[in-house]
Amino acid sequence: MAHKIEFRQAAVEDLRALYLHIAAEAGRERAGAYIGRIEAACMALATFPERGTVRDHIHPGLRIIGFERSASIGFVVRADIVDILRILPRGMDFPDTWENSQ
Repeated sequence: MAHKIEFRQAAVEDLRALYLHIAAEAGRERAGAYIGRIEAACMALATFPERGTVRDHIHPGLRIIGFERSASIGFVVRADIVDILRILPRGMDFPDTWENSQ
């Protein structure tokens, strides 16, 4: 059974910030390609969502997968939905709270 992928507002804002940062440094084409690959990685969770490292001590049900050694994708699996909570660039600390991500 394929899961539905939902991007929380915080994850959408993370993607936008990543795009703007990369576009300023390396151009829009490269930024768009990078964001496209991240989105594809998120969509791939539809077929195998039970992967990544479980981080219940940070947030209940939170799973983290790395992306190209440059970002971390934080998500929660709920029944047939995968909620993408945050997409954090390498070196960024995890947020103190994930409540606004839901």
